[in-house]
Amino acid sequence: MGCKPSSTPMDDSLRLHQDFSGLLADHLSYSRLVGRLIYLTNTGLDIVFATQQLSQFMVAPTQTHFQAALRVICYLKGCPVKGLFF
Repeated sequence: MGCKPSSTPMDDSLRLHQDFSGLLADHLSYSRLVGRLIYLTNTGLDIVFATQQLSQFMVAPTQTHFQAALRVICYLKGCPVKGLFF
């Protein structure tokens, strides 16, 4: 909650790829976070691409993948009023 809000869900210059160096010690926290982001894609259509990119690395996430997932969280913090309005 102490992060600065981000204006975009992903950094445009960041290219995520499978890398087996620097694997996360606790990959379950990454998979739980990405699972929650997948659930939020029902109402937040602006995070669909970022969540899809992050979900490709559920088997062996690295610290870079976890930092990219945290950036999506910072983006969601900056736009709490966005959503579907019926």
